[in-house]
Amino acid sequence: FRPTCANSGCHDGTFEPDFRTVQSTFHTLVNHPIVKNDPQGTFSVRVKPGDVGASLLIARLTYDIDGNSGTMPLIVEPDSDWLEKKEQYIQDIKDWIAAGAEEGL
Repeated sequence: FRPTCANSGCHDGTFEPDFRTVQSTFHTLVNHPIVKNDPQGTFSVRVKPGDVGASLLIARLTYDIDGNSGTMPLIVEPDSDWLEKKEQYIQDIKDWIAAGAEEGL
């Protein structure tokens, strides 16, 4: 998450989730209550281990959950490879969640 999301004014410790370190990322994502939900109230946590569909993180990376929040990341740094590797990165995150979202991976 760090190269794409832990940018100044984004998830750099200014607000959660905090993507500055592996530890802060884990502790502000996994089983962490959400702040903003979709209109249907689908989600209760940012990442639910073992349940990709119940993990808000995947929704935020793939669509605008309420029509005015935008899809993450909102801003892509010029040196980021997010646009070229977006699908692979999202699949890697889905795989991590499906495997139990263990700390440190």
